[in-house]
Amino acid sequence: MSPLYKTRNPSVKIERRKPLTAKVGIVGVGHHTYWAQFEGLLDEMHRKLAVFDGKVRANGVETVCFGLLDNAETAYAALPAMKAADLDLLFVDMVTYATSSTFGVIARDLNVPIVLVALQPLRAMPYATAMTYTQLCNDDFCSVPEFTGVAIRMGRPVADVILGMREGDPIADGALARWCQLAKVLHDLRRARIGLMGHVLESMYDMHVDPTAVTAAFGCHIALCEPDEILKHYLAGDPPAVEAMKRRILDFFDTPDPVSDPITTKLTERDLDVAARAAVALETFIADRKLDGLAYYYEALPETPMRELVTNLIVGNSLLTSAGFPMCGEYDLKNCIAMMIMDRLDIGGSFAEFHPIDFDRDTVLVGHDGPHHLNIASR
Repeated sequence: MSPLYKTRNPSVKIERRKPLTAKVGIVGVGHHTYWAQFEGLLDEMHRKLAVFDGKVRANGVETVCFGLLDNAETAYAALPAMKAADLDLLFVDMVTYATSSTFGVIARDLNVPIVLVALQPLRAMPYATAMTYTQLCNDDFCSVPEFTGVAIRMGRPVADVILGMREGDPIADGALARWCQLAKVLHDLRRARIGLMGHVLESMYDMHVDPTAVTAAFGCHIALCEPDEILKHYLAGDPPAVEAMKRRILDFFDTPDPVSDPITTKLTERDLDVAARAAVALETFIADRKLDGLAYYYEALPETPMRELVTNLIVGNSLLTSAGFPMCGEYDLKNCIAMMIMDRLDIGGSFAEFHPIDFDRDTVLVGHDGPHHLNIASR
């Protein structure tokens, strides 16, 4: 029989275990020949670059600005610092025309997504009064075709081009925000330690995966774990921590009476105690192994402490998943990674599958016994 839980207060959200962040590089490009020809232009380009840096930082990421590159020499000189910065993403601010020699070696050698950004200060040129200086201050788009073509020839096409106005352009601002969010995904995923415990659920051929291939594709390390590592904490117990977890569960979840499903029961004190002990043991194990996610499946022998533990991880799983720690059943490592990606995009990420379709409402029931990302639930 399964005890019933549902969220008590949908307005209550579970806080993240770790804040979302990323390290985003910013570099401006220009043409050194212009500086002596147009007094004040170089200072204006630095001001443009500083404004862009502020726009990026407003999206909740750490920025590292490498200044303004204006010839091949400065590009080669900046490259070691870019590599050493351990960036998740690089924005190239096309502040004015620049030759592709300021960019080619960066495209070739820097192993992060590179996004070209051309945000023009003016909505249009003041045609009656415009000067070449005005043109150069708004030539953000000028080198984009040259840069994108050279990146392809270097074997490293740019990830995107953001084209628009510097101010008052929600489309460009939205594209910038999306790339900052993607940088947060990359930041966590390529550094993650994801636990893998137990074995694939018998006969589910689609679950099998090669941990080495996962590291090759995403950069994360797959830590192989044993169920006994959790069991030792479950058996030892920590009465104050268990009591605190009980209060946390009851504060967050409602415990309704069964309605129509005969296999459900009203939550008992023992149910609550077992769920709380399992949740505390799980969190202690995660801290011990320094994990950022866990995919697992383990059955254990009937009527053993291990069976009791592994069949009562669901509440703890959901609390962890909602706090940004993806917990995935059925040993589904691929799904665990997908959950992490969705969470870092701030759109949830639950372990779930399709169930009956409601053809009248044009909806599909999606769910599982857990773990669910509670922060995306309305109730």
